[in-house]
Amino acid sequence: SGGNIRISELDPDTLTVSNTQEIGRAKTSTGWAVVVHGKLYIANSYASSAITSRFDIATGTWDQTYTNAITSSGYTSHVSYNYASNQLFQWDRGRTRVYDNAAVGTP
Repeated sequence: SGGNIRISELDPDTLTVSNTQEIGRAKTSTGWAVVVHGKLYIANSYASSAITSRFDIATGTWDQTYTNAITSSGYTSHVSYNYASNQLFQWDRGRTRVYDNAAVGTP
């Protein structure tokens, strides 16, 4: 993939890859990223909680002007989204923080 981020869709029953797209963003210029409601939210650094861009997976378009931040104490080690509870989970220097979907915006 030339060092760019790739997103794959998985079949929920078999976990086989049914669709893969390269989004044209270098992995080396990305700290962490999370998919919520079909959009990929990206922070430029693990040391930052600022979400600096958003990629719409369905349309293949970028929103580089999108900014939002979740609380951080200086280093975000992992972010994940739970669709069933509609919550975002952030692990930051040994702490787990839980946010409603409002942390990244509406779908």
